[in-house]
Amino acid sequence: MSYHKLIEDFDYSLAVEWAMHCVEAGNTNVDILMLASFEKYPETLEIIPYLNRAVNVKEPSPENIDKSFYIAGALYCSNITQGKQICESMKKIDKLYERGLVPEFEALNLLSWAWIDFDFGEQNTPYYETTPERIEDDVKMEAQKFLDAVLKIDSPLHFE
Repeated sequence: MSYHKLIEDFDYSLAVEWAMHCVEAGNTNVDILMLASFEKYPETLEIIPYLNRAVNVKEPSPENIDKSFYIAGALYCSNITQGKQICESMKKIDKLYERGLVPEFEALNLLSWAWIDFDFGEQNTPYYETTPERIEDDVKMEAQKFLDAVLKIDSPLHFE
């Protein structure tokens, strides 16, 4: 949550969900309670002050800014592996890849292009060896590979 400002198109409904989990765990911080009381899709400008105070946000270091892109990527990949918001998450992953922020998303970027081809009726794609019937499974597999890499302790991509 502390990286929310650094993640383009951050989904603030995740902050509400996070706050609800905190309350369930016994956290009675006023800002956490306020966050938990927001509707599922809160107004961004309304929620940010509470979230900043709840996580006690300080100015991020350059290392944390770089890490935030991987955290965002892990969030999007997690959505994909769970079958939630696959297309929206793929678009966000494409932005991270195309801006050069997460080069490890090359395979997912290629799959995104393949999926677009399939949506336009193409049966073969020069981007990634897949089929229209298999593409969603391939996307989930590549997303899981990324998650495995960032969660593996000795990985250079690892973060906590």
